[in-house]
Amino acid sequence: VTHLAETVSERDDPALRRAVDVTIATDLANTERPLDGLPILRRVLETAAPGEQFTRARALYALGVATCFRRDPDGVLSEATLREAAGYLDRAMELYVRMGYPEHVSSVAVDRAIRTELGAGRPQAALEVLDAALAQAAGQPRRIGRLLVYRAQVLTELGQHEEAEAALEESLRVRGHLPDGYYQALVHWGRMILASMRGDAAAALDQAHQVEANRSEWWPVDG
Repeated sequence: VTHLAETVSERDDPALRRAVDVTIATDLANTERPLDGLPILRRVLETAAPGEQFTRARALYALGVATCFRRDPDGVLSEATLREAAGYLDRAMELYVRMGYPEHVSSVAVDRAIRTELGAGRPQAALEVLDAALAQAAGQPRRIGRLLVYRAQVLTELGQHEEAEAALEESLRVRGHLPDGYYQALVHWGRMILASMRGDAAAALDQAHQVEANRSEWWPVDG
């Protein structure tokens, strides 16, 4: 991406440059400067041509995530900000479906559910978002497995521990044949939280060790 950013100019290939800018802004969300992506993404959305719908969907997704990092002057993440972010994420999902890429809804839905619904204290609404995305992800085991992990997170928040464990088991069944250290860490993380909620310190510590064992390259970002 750095090489592309240095070599692709808006004058030479404006569409490609906008696609690169979305990637840059998306990466910024995983740094200490997530808000730096906001003006980049707004500029992309203002200038994208009608034929750049995929870039527009990616930009809306990234804009929704970045907006969740914005705080009011008093340091509060307001309900209005979360509603704004949810609007961007909903538009991204609608675009993906309209373009014939319903499988891409799953990634957006996780942020829509966890950041803008669960984060606002609406776990049932978060479940509805994830369940709708599961229907869109039929035949995509990687996406289904990841959605189930986050569904388990919401169920854990609701105190429905048996249902949460069942969701984690189902996620392993669906994509157990697909090696993925990050995914394995997500499952163990979910089980660690479950064990903690149940007051089982030994099990929680064991699951924490399993998370670290599968930390691979994602740890510097998510750890």
